[in-house]
Amino acid sequence: MKNHLKIIFKLGILCVVLLPINYYVLEELFNIEFTGLYYFSFAYYFIMVFAVHLVMSKALKNRPQNYIVAFMASMGIKMFLSLIILVIILYAEIESSKIFGVNYLLLYMIFSAFSIMEMLKAQKTFQETK
Repeated sequence: MKNHLKIIFKLGILCVVLLPINYYVLEELFNIEFTGLYYFSFAYYFIMVFAVHLVMSKALKNRPQNYIVAFMASMGIKMFLSLIILVIILYAEIESSKIFGVNYLLLYMIFSAFSIMEMLKAQKTFQETK
């Protein structure tokens, strides 16, 4: 449980750092209104990274041999769901949807990098305690 609170705290810090930067870039530099879709992106990635963390920590504790399978499955599902959301929004022809798409993909890369770093730390910690 302590580990789960730690990841929530780290994700919160990541969002607190990225949200104002994202807001400033869109509002001030591109003159694009920071709508609810942008907040949705942050909420989606926060929830998705936490869900992947839960799946991976369970896989690591139950059967470490299945860790790679769980990793590939969770990354594949995350990528597929993210792509579906992106396609839906791009085809909805919302104003400035191309900029939203670029922003969405940048957030995907940042949150994925964060997720992978946390998984590698968890795996290393598990191997050290073994």
